[in-house]
Amino acid sequence: MSDLRLDSLQVMLGLVLLFQRMPNMRPAAVLISTAFRLIHEMGIHRREGYEGISSAEALQRRRVFWVAYILDRDISMRTRQPPVHQDANIDLDLPPVRSSTDRAGFIDAGDGCTHFNFFRSRAQLAQIQGQVHECIFSVQGRSRPADEASLEIARLRGLLAQWRAQIPAALSAEALIRTRGTVLPKAFCMLYATSLSLLGQLTRVNAIEFDWVNRLLRHARNVHAGLPSVPPASLEGWDALVEESRSFVMLFLSIPKKDIAFGRLYCCSLISGLMFLSANCIGKSDHAYYESDQQLGLQAKDFVDQLSQLSRHDGILAAQRAYTELDRHVERLTHGARDDSVLRALDPMM
Repeated sequence: MSDLRLDSLQVMLGLVLLFQRMPNMRPAAVLISTAFRLIHEMGIHRREGYEGISSAEALQRRRVFWVAYILDRDISMRTRQPPVHQDANIDLDLPPVRSSTDRAGFIDAGDGCTHFNFFRSRAQLAQIQGQVHECIFSVQGRSRPADEASLEIARLRGLLAQWRAQIPAALSAEALIRTRGTVLPKAFCMLYATSLSLLGQLTRVNAIEFDWVNRLLRHARNVHAGLPSVPPASLEGWDALVEESRSFVMLFLSIPKKDIAFGRLYCCSLISGLMFLSANCIGKSDHAYYESDQQLGLQAKDFVDQLSQLSRHDGILAAQRAYTELDRHVERLTHGARDDSVLRALDPMM
């Protein structure tokens, strides 16, 4: 009977993975809730649920639990609904850092010396996802005094930095871009897109935070029109967000074969990353990555337009239109800055 229930759970999680790629997340959210009801009934979220079973079955149950946990946190991040399962009800160990018996999720970077448990890293990131939701979107988190909220956000940024530091240099976005491969870059796109989304939530900005987007667009319009304008308030953690955006967008664009389902999964992260890069260019035409960031936008334009039309999601379409307008303003400002530079070169008295 337990095998039958485990099989049912695996089928359910397979369906969650399938529906997770659809524009409507409701079926995935309903299925993951049902899956956790079965998990609770089977007791595979607690150590005592493993008593009296073989080591092979215990290993399979642990893997299934962490897959469900990761999916639950991912759906929560996308829908901004609370995770189904709470960390207080778990006493299982994370997937191992090293193991001679459980090699699921281990990645060899190809250099002969870098071995990394991708599964463990993804589970750790899922833990941070749950904490970010609690901080930013929960009733308790929203009611925190401002000073307490700032401290918690700083703590979570620190957790993300620690998580990122555990990824070997051979598997960084920059290193993966140089491989010109598909399998590993696609897998790590998932990690880096999630990390970028979490940083955006902690900074309280992304492509579908339309209050921030509209303030940004008003500023860009005024700057382009030569009108007095006060830029949106400087955001704590902005530089880290821009750097993360640059790494993710470069990695995403470097993947040679990107099917629409893969692109749809990371459409919001891609548009958000591009928007952060464009926003960072307003009034900063002398920053070191100005030209290269503009080139990233040009490379991504057709793919973003195609994804947005296929997504059939009002929020994504609105974000794509906002990004297109913002990028247009930045491009015009760039040309204006270049024209001014030429004039100054011709007439030193300017």
